Amino acid sequence: MTENIESGREAQKSECPGGLGQSGETYLVTLQGALERCIPGLVILDRDLELGGAHRADMVGVEGSGRLVMVLLVEGSGDEPVMGAVEALAFARRNATVLPVHLDAPRLRVDLEPRVILIAQSFDEYLMDRLHPLQQGSVELFEVRLLRSARGENIYLSAMDPSLGTSSSSVGEDISAEAFLAQLPPEREHIARECFEKLARIDEELELRVHSTGAQWSFRGGELARLDWIDEALHASVAPDYTPRYLRSSAQVDLFVEEALVRHVRLIGTRLDAEAVHVRGGMGASAFGRKAEDSLEPEAELEDDLPELPDVPEGSYSSSRGDILTPEEIQAFQAD
Repeated sequence: MTENIESGREAQKSECPGGLGQSGETYLVTLQGALERCIPGLVILDRDLELGGAHRADMVGVEGSGRLVMVLLVEGSGDEPVMGAVEALAFARRNATVLPVHLDAPRLRVDLEPRVILIAQSFDEYLMDRLHPLQQGSVELFEVRLLRSARGENIYLSAMDPSLGTSSSSVGEDISAEAFLAQLPPEREHIARECFEKLARIDEELELRVHSTGAQWSFRGGELARLDWIDEALHASVAPDYTPRYLRSSAQVDLFVEEALVRHVRLIGTRLDAEAVHVRGGMGASAFGRKAEDSLEPEAELEDDLPELPDVPEGSYSSSRGDILTPEEIQAFQAD
């Protein structure tokens, strides 16, 4: 087993695509630069961190929010990537109190879940399926891409979308929210803009990343929600399960924001003022100053199996997940 892991790691380091003429240490430096373009504020602090057994993290660092980042170069098939990811997560949790000292990283926040990043030339479908449950939490997959043009050639990393099992847009510089909205049809742009505006009102500390096919919100390192533009439709989903639903009307936006608010409350772990947040009424239209006549008319059903957020009367939202908050949580909100 040890020989298989080592040979896979060395193969990954030596298989520089496209004949860039890089191998070993030079290739690792190139991958580090590509990864730093993907993760805001990433600083690599160490290499070859032994995780136990035959596994090790090829790069270790901390990203902008203070989360630990462990990078493993793997083959895109077989069992070892799964075992390596599990070993990395267990190692980070087992050594949470001593890692900041070992890495000389006082800003590393051990209260946040670590990010384990697996990098391969490509991931096969079988391995993607096996890694899917881990991707819902702290494990991320990146495939290596080579772009060549008159400007030259360089290596980039493309993030693999956990909810779809297919590659998302090539990850590079984030785009602005306005740039994303500008590419949408007018009727979809209106709905997406509502999402951006209303989610921003939940907490000024929400972190937003926007790329050409969607947006992701997080709070202090915890995943919150996402909005994806796929097949000419807006898909809204909330962490941690990220079940996608169509988003076509203002009422559906309000329900999406309500579910994101509940996720935020559970992330922050504090009690909010019941008078500021109407738990029973939800983050509905009235909370954002919208009148009933402003609602968009629902459109015809798309012919596929993806569920959609239902249109519901204003002030009376009922999530498909059941009660948004438990009686104990509601009591905690109302107590001073």
